[in-house]
Amino acid sequence: MTQVIGDSAPITIILQRWSATLNITTASSTLYGQSISIYKGSDLVGTTAFDNSGSASFTVHLSGTYKAVCTYDGYPFSTGDIAVTQETAYSATITYFAATLAITTT
Repeated sequence: MTQVIGDSAPITIILQRWSATLNITTASSTLYGQSISIYKGSDLVGTTAFDNSGSASFTVHLSGTYKAVCTYDGYPFSTGDIAVTQETAYSATITYFAATLAITTT
């Protein structure tokens, strides 16, 4: 796009769409279908969800540090920090763990 402002020389602006993909997986079928919140720092930038095989993806348009968080039964499970520095695909995993403890007294 070229823009002429007043009597000055033309200014050419090149618009490029920068993008990187966050591929998020889980091995826990408990999280299949659950919503995932994507944060850049403390700012929510969007949501996605795990499909029925435990995969999800989200496209970001700025470099920076991201985190994917899935909340289940009131507890957050996250990927930890994902440092996005270039246009490529990044992989991260959310792990869910549940246990039942039985206490026996004698």
